[in-house]
Amino acid sequence: MKVWGIIIFCVCMVWGTDTIAYAEEQVKMGQAVQGVLHLPAASEEADEQVVYLNGEWELYWQELLEPTDLSPQNKSGHSLSYIHVPSIWGKNELNGKELPNQGYATYRLIIDWQAGQLPTNQMALYMPSVASAYKLWINGELRASNGIVGSSLDEMEPKNYAKVVPFTIQGDRLEIVIQVSNFVQRKGGLWETIRIGAQEQITRIHEQNMARDFFIFGGMMMMGIYHLVLFMLRRKDRSTLYFGLVCLLIGTRSMFVGDGLLVQLFPQIPWELGVKLEYWTSGCAIMFLSFFVYSLYPGEAKRQVLYISAGLCLVNTLYVMLTPAIIYTQTMLVSQIILLTLIGYLIYVFIIAAIRKREGANTNCFVMLVFFLSVLNEVLYYNQVRVLPIGETISFGLYIYLFGQAVILSVRYSRSFKQSEQLASELASLNTSLEEKVKDRTAKLEKMDLSRRMLLSNITHELRTPLTSILGYIKGMLDGIIPLSPTYANNIYQKGLMLNRIIQDLSELSRLESGQAKFNYRNIPIINYVEQIYEKYVFDMKENELEFELVKLVHEIPANCHLVSYIDEVRIEQVLSNLLMNAKKFTPSGGLITLLIEYEPHAKHVTIIVKDTGIGISEEDMTQIFERLFRSSAARKKNVIGTGIGLVIAKEIVELHGGTIACKSVEGMGSTFYFTLPVRLVSNLEKSGDS
Repeated sequence: MKVWGIIIFCVCMVWGTDTIAYAEEQVKMGQAVQGVLHLPAASEEADEQVVYLNGEWELYWQELLEPTDLSPQNKSGHSLSYIHVPSIWGKNELNGKELPNQGYATYRLIIDWQAGQLPTNQMALYMPSVASAYKLWINGELRASNGIVGSSLDEMEPKNYAKVVPFTIQGDRLEIVIQVSNFVQRKGGLWETIRIGAQEQITRIHEQNMARDFFIFGGMMMMGIYHLVLFMLRRKDRSTLYFGLVCLLIGTRSMFVGDGLLVQLFPQIPWELGVKLEYWTSGCAIMFLSFFVYSLYPGEAKRQVLYISAGLCLVNTLYVMLTPAIIYTQTMLVSQIILLTLIGYLIYVFIIAAIRKREGANTNCFVMLVFFLSVLNEVLYYNQVRVLPIGETISFGLYIYLFGQAVILSVRYSRSFKQSEQLASELASLNTSLEEKVKDRTAKLEKMDLSRRMLLSNITHELRTPLTSILGYIKGMLDGIIPLSPTYANNIYQKGLMLNRIIQDLSELSRLESGQAKFNYRNIPIINYVEQIYEKYVFDMKENELEFELVKLVHEIPANCHLVSYIDEVRIEQVLSNLLMNAKKFTPSGGLITLLIEYEPHAKHVTIIVKDTGIGISEEDMTQIFERLFRSSAARKKNVIGTGIGLVIAKEIVELHGGTIACKSVEGMGSTFYFTLPVRLVSNLEKSGDS
């Protein structure tokens, strides 16, 4: 809301300043009637009053007369009519026929006042743009001219810019005679208001207009260059390029309209060149404005409109540059209608963008509407429809639009700055997190490196022990210390088997970890499978004087269904065999080993448990039992044969089946190893197998 308040305030300030200035300077003192203007009594502020010389002026059509030709004794020989000023010739009639805008004529106005009514005798006329050349006499004295007045195209030379014409009043009567000719453009005559007032006041008005034009030109050029520099710094964003070109074009146009600032500074500039630039810059500006809007909202603006505006710009350029002003100025109304249509379409684009919640669309829509109204006012003004007392409003409208863009840009940069701060904060947090991750991973790598070195040390130790025994036996036999007997030969054979087993287990583990091990998965009825495993190991357990039992904790399975697990039978048996053999090794005679299968209703997995009443595992060893080549302190004390790799292999196999494995143990009270496998309920009619 604050942003909108600022924009509306600036609109009122920019739009209203010039209007207020005009309203303050205008104090109407009657209208001229049949070529005579009677001034009423002067007010106390008469030195600040400016009289608009509007009303009926004498007109001598197709005659170029001087004051001496209009003296009472010579006036009767000329054709007198009356014309309203300000207006173009084509808006008036003579003898029932519409006047053409090409021709020549003489204007005359008499101003009467009472003695002492005027505050000063140092007066001045403010002569605006006249279409298209004139000569001015005041009380019979030639005071000013613009261009060369002529009765044909070859004789005249056009020139259009505002002038201050100072003069000294003597007496109570003022005669103004103006010769005007036009053969070069669509309009002719005194089409803007002529003002009279104290020389100081008229000069101040002219200086204000010059300052206004300088302000518009300088501001537009500065903002145009600024946006072009922004484009040079960030070429991906072409909106700054297009808007910069719009500012430069409108700034250039402002030098040739209004009081004709550039022509006043450089009178040698040809009139035709100034008019061509005025028309050409308008067409190009609307084209680049269309490009600008498309670059802002490509999803709402149509690319076809760009092609149309570019095509119209090309046609307008060729038309203006290749034809004289008398031709291309005739179609000004067509160009103005096209201009208003394109701006109307751009407003439509902004409305659609605002509905879709695009960034800056509401502000763009409002300021573009203001710009549209400024263009509409200027179009009406140049077509003799006066809505506001000022005509050249396009530059003011663009200033408002420029301010809107500045607001949008500042909001965008503010948001970008906030995002930058947020990103900086997130980056700092990420850096901190990254540092922690680096430290954590470094610690893990160091731990892995330590594990690797320990693994190599353990492998070396595990291989060296049987190898040393083998070499010792062979050396003893060679030296004759140990006799060659079946007992020693069997010892050597057993040590060799131990070496081979270690190497096979390491190879198996390597294949599992690298994903190179092959699995033959099948849908297996898991309860029957566990029962079969139990039957395989019953005899072995009894031989070692151990009790071995099977417990099935399976609840609420429908009678027509059974549990199926998608497993590799051989690999899972390898896991169970390792767990059962470990239990057998560490359970004394008379102990109990239990194989359990547990399933909870609606669960997605089954738990298989191997529980013993053996010596258990110490709390210290529990953290390492699934590490490579680890042997518990109990195994080392009892000198139990093993590689220390079996549990690691079991863990890899279970995890590759989508399950988990763990252990619970209390030293001296036995151990419980358990692992899970995914299962599902299937109908008894469904066959088990590879599906």
